[in-house]
Amino acid sequence: MKKLLILSLVFAGAAMAAEQSVRIDVREQQQKARIVDGVVDGELTKRETAKLAAGQRHVKALESRAKADGHISVAERVKLEAAQDRQNGKIYQQKHDAQERK
Repeated sequence: MKKLLILSLVFAGAAMAAEQSVRIDVREQQQKARIVDGVVDGELTKRETAKLAAGQRHVKALESRAKADGHISVAERVKLEAAQDRQNGKIYQQKHDAQERK
């Protein structure tokens, strides 16, 4: 009985870790789509697009480092989500400023 309980806890933990990884990836894809929409709609200048792309690369690098050991710890997840929050704010700010692509 104890072995069954331990195995179920291990599998539950693995499932939660995989879910967090998927959530991070989905959010990253949504942010990329928002940047592309901003370019298509003329809301982002070339310079803004380049800066936002650099921010996306930074978040991706953080994610790669966090996943390097096979799982993302709580501290790594908090740091990664904070970076994604900052990037999200930057995307919003650049898309809604008065500058337009010429």
